[in-house]
Amino acid sequence: MERDALTLYPMWSAVFYFNQPIGNIAGIQVGVWGDTKEVAYCRPQGYLGNSRLPQNSSYPLQLNSDNLLRLAVITLTALIAVAVAIVFIKKKRK
Repeated sequence: MERDALTLYPMWSAVFYFNQPIGNIAGIQVGVWGDTKEVAYCRPQGYLGNSRLPQNSSYPLQLNSDNLLRLAVITLTALIAVAVAIVFIKKKRK
Protein backbone atom coordinates (compact mmCIF):
# COMPACT_ATOMS: atom_id res chain seq x y z
CA MET A 1 0.00 0.00 0.00
CA GLU A 2 1.31 3.41 -0.91
CA ARG A 3 1.33 5.93 1.94
CA ASP A 4 1.13 9.70 1.85
CA ALA A 5 4.33 11.20 3.25
CA LEU A 6 2.49 14.06 5.00
CA THR A 7 -0.11 11.92 6.79
CA LEU A 8 0.29 10.34 10.22
CA TYR A 9 -0.50 6.62 10.41
CA PRO A 10 -0.74 4.44 13.53
CA MET A 11 2.25 2.15 14.09
CA TRP A 12 2.72 -0.67 16.60
CA SER A 13 6.31 -1.43 17.49
CA ALA A 14 7.61 -4.22 19.72
CA VAL A 15 11.03 -5.58 20.62
CA PHE A 16 11.40 -9.28 21.42
CA TYR A 17 14.58 -9.74 23.48
CA PHE A 18 16.58 -12.98 23.51
CA ASN A 19 17.59 -14.72 26.75
CA GLN A 20 21.23 -14.34 25.69
CA PRO A 21 22.55 -12.02 23.00
CA ILE A 22 23.72 -13.60 19.77
CA GLY A 23 26.82 -11.65 18.90
CA ASN A 24 25.78 -8.03 19.34
CA ILE A 25 22.12 -8.80 18.55
CA ALA A 26 19.95 -8.64 21.67
CA GLY A 27 16.53 -9.14 20.04
CA ILE A 28 14.22 -8.49 17.10
CA GLN A 29 12.26 -5.30 16.55
CA VAL A 30 8.95 -5.63 14.67
CA GLY A 31 6.76 -2.78 13.42
CA VAL A 32 3.14 -3.27 12.33
CA TRP A 33 0.92 -0.65 10.69
CA GLY A 34 -2.11 -0.09 12.94
CA ASP A 35 -4.58 0.65 10.15
CA THR A 36 -3.79 -2.18 7.71
CA LYS A 37 -2.09 -4.65 10.13
CA GLU A 38 0.78 -5.07 7.66
CA VAL A 39 4.28 -5.82 8.94
CA ALA A 40 6.24 -2.65 8.20
CA TYR A 41 9.65 -3.96 9.29
CA CYS A 42 11.37 -6.78 11.14
CA ARG A 43 14.99 -6.09 12.00
CA PRO A 44 17.60 -7.07 14.56
CA GLN A 45 17.91 -4.98 17.72
CA GLY A 46 21.40 -4.71 19.15
CA TYR A 47 24.22 -2.64 20.45
CA LEU A 48 27.46 -1.28 19.10
CA GLY A 49 30.22 -3.22 20.79
CA ASN A 50 29.74 -5.93 23.35
CA SER A 51 29.88 -5.12 27.05
CA ARG A 52 30.10 -8.83 27.99
CA LEU A 53 33.68 -9.14 26.74
CA PRO A 54 36.48 -8.55 29.23
CA GLN A 55 38.26 -5.23 28.82
CA ASN A 56 41.60 -6.87 28.03
CA SER A 57 40.31 -9.25 25.33
CA SER A 58 41.72 -8.76 21.87
CA TYR A 59 39.72 -11.36 19.95
CA PRO A 60 36.67 -10.35 17.90
CA LEU A 61 33.29 -11.93 18.65
CA GLN A 62 32.12 -13.96 15.64
CA LEU A 63 28.83 -15.62 14.81
CA ASN A 64 29.16 -19.33 14.07
CA SER A 65 26.67 -21.42 12.11
CA ASP A 66 24.89 -22.59 15.30
CA ASN A 67 24.22 -19.00 16.37
CA LEU A 68 23.06 -18.04 12.87
CA LEU A 69 20.65 -20.98 12.82
CA ARG A 70 19.34 -19.98 16.26
CA LEU A 71 18.87 -16.38 15.06
CA ALA A 72 16.99 -17.59 11.96
CA VAL A 73 14.67 -19.77 14.07
CA ILE A 74 13.99 -16.92 16.51
CA THR A 75 13.29 -14.50 13.65
CA LEU A 76 10.89 -16.95 12.03
CA THR A 77 9.15 -17.54 15.36
CA ALA A 78 8.72 -13.80 15.90
CA LEU A 79 7.27 -13.35 12.39
CA ILE A 80 4.83 -16.21 12.94
CA ALA A 81 3.78 -14.71 16.30
CA VAL A 82 3.12 -11.35 14.62
CA ALA A 83 1.14 -13.01 11.83
CA VAL A 84 -0.99 -14.98 14.32
CA ALA A 85 -1.64 -11.82 16.33
CA ILE A 86 -2.73 -9.97 13.18
CA VAL A 87 -5.11 -12.78 12.17
CA PHE A 88 -6.53 -12.91 15.71
CA ILE A 89 -7.11 -9.14 15.73
CA LYS A 90 -8.81 -9.23 12.30
CA LYS A 91 -11.14 -12.08 13.34
CA LYS A 92 -11.95 -10.35 16.62
CA ARG A 93 -13.01 -7.15 14.85
CA LYS A 94 -15.40 -8.95 12.46
